[in-house]
Amino acid sequence: MVFTSHSRTETLFRIYFGLLAIAVVLGGVLADRIFAKHGSGPPAEVVVVRTPRDANARALAPTINWGGQKR
Repeated sequence: MVFTSHSRTETLFRIYFGLLAIAVVLGGVLADRIFAKHGSGPPAEVVVVRTPRDANARALAPTINWGGQKR
C-alpha cells in the first residue's frame, strides 16, 4: 500500500513547521534579551534625586473630587 499525501496535508505541515520556526526564533530573541540584561558588566543603577515638595504647590495630576467637598 502506497501512501500519497494530499496537497492540503502538505500545506498544513508547511504552515506548522513555519510557525514552529518563527516560535524558535522569537524564543531565541527573548532569551537573548533576558541574558543581555544580566550581562557580565557591573549593574547599572539608576538614581533619581527628588526635590523636596512644597506643601503649598499644586499636585501634578488633577485631584478627583468624589463629592462632599469640605469647606
